[in-house]
This record gives sequence, C-alpha cells and structure tokens, in this order.
Amino acid sequence: MLAPPRAVLTKRSSLTAPAVGTAVSMAALVASHTFVDLVSGSIGALLPALKDRFSLNSMQAGSIIATLAASTALAQPIGGRVADRIGARRVAAFGAVLASALLALVGTAPHLWTVYALIVVGGLGSAGYHPASAVLARRALPDRGQLAISLFASGGMVGMSIGPIAVLLIAAHAGLRFTPLLMIPGVVLGAVLWRLVPGDPRMVQATPPRTPHKLLRGPIGTLAAAAALAGLAATTFTAGLPMWLTESGGVEADSAVIGVTVGLFQAGAAVGGLLIGWAVSRIIPARLAFGALSLAAPLLLMVLALEPGSAEFLVTAFAAGVLISASGPLIIVAAQERAPHAVAAASGIVMGLAGGVAGLAFIGIGALADAIGLRPALSVGFLASIPAAYIARRALSDSSVTGAPLLVLGAACACGPGTAVVAAQHDPCSSSCESSGPSSERDHAPIRSLADA
Repeated sequence: MLAPPRAVLTKRSSLTAPAVGTAVSMAALVASHTFVDLVSGSIGALLPALKDRFSLNSMQAGSIIATLAASTALAQPIGGRVADRIGARRVAAFGAVLASALLALVGTAPHLWTVYALIVVGGLGSAGYHPASAVLARRALPDRGQLAISLFASGGMVGMSIGPIAVLLIAAHAGLRFTPLLMIPGVVLGAVLWRLVPGDPRMVQATPPRTPHKLLRGPIGTLAAAAALAGLAATTFTAGLPMWLTESGGVEADSAVIGVTVGLFQAGAAVGGLLIGWAVSRIIPARLAFGALSLAAPLLLMVLALEPGSAEFLVTAFAAGVLISASGPLIIVAAQERAPHAVAAASGIVMGLAGGVAGLAFIGIGALADAIGLRPALSVGFLASIPAAYIARRALSDSSVTGAPLLVLGAACACGPGTAVVAAQHDPCSSSCESSGPSSERDHAPIRSLADA
C-alpha cells in the first residue's frame, strides 16, 4: 500500500515566532487593512465631483463603481492564486502600496481614461492584498484563527466607514488636489508589512495549489454561496437603504441621516467581527453563524418599519450590522482549512468573489424595485440572509479538511537546526520533525496545524 503524499516544509525561524512579535504583526495587518480599505472606500464619495468634471450621466458614474468592484473583489481569487505561488507577504506588501498609491490619485485624475486605469490597476493591488493578508493574519495567530480573521476584518470595516468622511473633509478644507495624501498611511504600512511581518516558509509540496475554478466545485463553493447571500443582504442595506430613505422615508438627499445610518451599520459590522472572535470559543461555529444570519433578517426588515433617524431606527441598523457580518470570519477560516494547498486563493473566493457576486446580484434587486417597488425589493434582498444561514450551517458543520495540513500558515515545531517539518497528508496530528541532513537528530515533537486550531 502506497504511503500518502507528504508535504515537506523546511524549518525557518519565522515559523516558531514572528520577527517582532505576534502583537506587532497583527497590528500592522489590521492597520494596513484599515487604510487600504479607507482609500478604496473613498471612491464612492468622489462620484459627484467626477460626474461634474467629466460630464457623466448616472449610468457612466455607476460604471466607475462597477469597475472598482470587479477589480478589487472579483479578481481576489486570482490574487490569492498569485500569493499561493510567490508568497503571501510579497503580495500583501506590494498590493497595499499599489492600491493605496493609485486609488488615492483618482480624485486628481485629469482624464476619464486615467480614472479607469487607476481604478483597474489599483484595484488589482487591492485584490492581491486582501487574500494574502488574510493568510498572514491567520499565520500570526495559528491557534486563534477566528480571532485573527475577526481583528483583520474589523480593520477593513473601520476603513470603509471612515473613507468617505476622510476624503470629503480633505476636499472641503483643502481641495481635491490634496486627496492623494490619503495614500501615505497605506504606502507606509505596506513597507511595514514587508519589513516586520514574518516571511513565507519555504515549502515543497507533492500536491500543487488548486486553481480557483477547481476550488469552487468543492466545499469552498458552498462557503462562497453562503458568503455571497449574506453579502447581498448587506449590500442591499448599504446601497439600497439610502435610496429608500430619500424616496419613501422623507429624508433629503444631503441629510446626515443617510451617512449616520450607513456608518452605524458598518460600525456594527466591525463590532460583529470582533465579537465573533470571542464567541467562537463558547459556541459551535455552525450554530453561531446560523443564529446570527437568521436573526439579521428580522432586524433588517424592522429598519424599514421604523421612523428614519429615530433612536430605535439607528440602534436597529447598528444591531443588524453586527449580526450580518458575524459569519464572515468563520467562513474565511473554514475556507482556509478546506484548501490547505491554496489558502490565499480560497480566502480570495469567499472574501472577494462572493462579495463581487453579491454586488452584481444587487442589480437584480434594482430591476425588481422597478417592477414591484423599492420597499418590497429591499425586503427580498434582506431575506437573502435566511438561505445564507442554512447554507453556512451546513458548510461549517462539515469538519472534513482536504489536502495537506495547514503547515504553510504557521506550524510550531521543536526541530533543531538542519531539520524539516514533515506531515502526512491526512493525519496532521501525526506530523513530526525529521532530519534534513546526515548529522542532525530527529525530534518527534508533535506540531499543531490550523486544522486543529
């Protein structure tokens, strides 16, 4: 009987301890996520200025956002694939610099084609940054996977919520020519990622990384479906509720109620990401995701029945944000565990591809609104969290993990110099340290993979 394939990982010091500590690595990753998403989140607030500068109609202005979504979200599986091949740290650092530098220039672009070029290339940088950084975050806290992804995701939510405010403040007080200042934190933090976050372990795999389309055929596809449906409910709120407030809620288009409502929803999403890291040690992940997504639907529907701007309305919007985002870190971690040979690509699928699909699906909500009215159409979008709950529960209940153990994300091994970590493909608990040189001794100290986290 043939022995199962084995993955050999040459030991490096970065596997056992981050270069400057786990806290610094996580802080750099969370901060970089905040400022990368701050820049990308500011593009929507620039649309009125871009419409006036280039005499665009609403459809043309909408195509700018569609281009941004396609380059930053739909391309994430490809970015993850690149990170799996050349290293997560390289892709994360370069992506942070590229996205921050180019997307921050959109407000000063002299030509429309320049706007699209900056968005496409900068968006591709963002598409590489996100799945690669998710892998680095998981590697920084290998025994607390959900907490690591929760912290990382919350940083992005904070950036998305303050991006529009930051760019408008700069534009109002200094002018659009100063909006490129927003690139500075992201560029600096990209350099910090390269300098301080531990490097990628050198790995020789018997099984090559799977391509994104192959990953979609298995459990990753199920997890992505849950993420896309939850994302549709969230997108319906952030994109559809402002239209409902102005058309049916008696709110002026420039009212602060719109910004406060969406901001509180996104702030709730950030809080939900943090709470999930605490709750997952106390509640089974499948039950946690099912409960949060199921409860999100009635809260989202309740928003439509409350007085816009009232305390009850704003509290409900915040609570809905908390619940609709809670499953995100759980789905990302589960995808990483189920694709150990393509961790970044799997992260890109459930983070980016699912989000892009949700954005495209919102076009259907808009068409439905034209046919039956805005409020019923928004209700349909909000109810997408119900099937998301059932799919997430099914996917998270399946504890099977295919492929080699997740040594690439950070295994702890008590090997001495000149040794290598060796693991059986389907038995991560039996992994051990083996000699990689003729004179070194073998130390069979067990290691932990992320499948055991």
